[in-house]
Amino acid sequence: MVLSNLRIFQRSQTVHRLEQDKLISLLIPARNEEASIAHSLDSLVSQAYQRLEIIVLDDASEDRTATIVQEYAAVDNRVHLMQSRQLPDGWNGKQHACWQLAQSAKGEYLLFLDADVRLSVDAVGRLLQHQRSCGSDLLSGFPRQETLTLGERLMIPLMYV
Repeated sequence: MVLSNLRIFQRSQTVHRLEQDKLISLLIPARNEEASIAHSLDSLVSQAYQRLEIIVLDDASEDRTATIVQEYAAVDNRVHLMQSRQLPDGWNGKQHACWQLAQSAKGEYLLFLDADVRLSVDAVGRLLQHQRSCGSDLLSGFPRQETLTLGERLMIPLMYV
């Protein structure tokens, strides 16, 4: 796995030459993400791959999450804010939010992100490049995790197991 990933990461030099022919929908369910949504949006609007729509679904936030997204939408027409509909019986919150986002997306590719994720400038292009080279219908990325406490350093790596 490590050798495979190293080979993939070394391809990043050619990402900037990718034909930007496919619309990619970056989809973020967000609830009370005032502290992190701006940093996430900063990393998304500055992607080298620019043919994007960025949709944030505000899931009944009680903070400034929606206001911050609206500020980004006012200056970048790729950014859109949605308000979540009421949670139907039998559904869980995040799954319902992701379903609503998928229903609204116009892109040929859907990339679901958490509101606290920050992507390197070539991350979307690298994912698209890898998808094209391997022909996979579904990719799951595991970004580098920033860990601060001993507990985080011990537990976060177990997500990959």
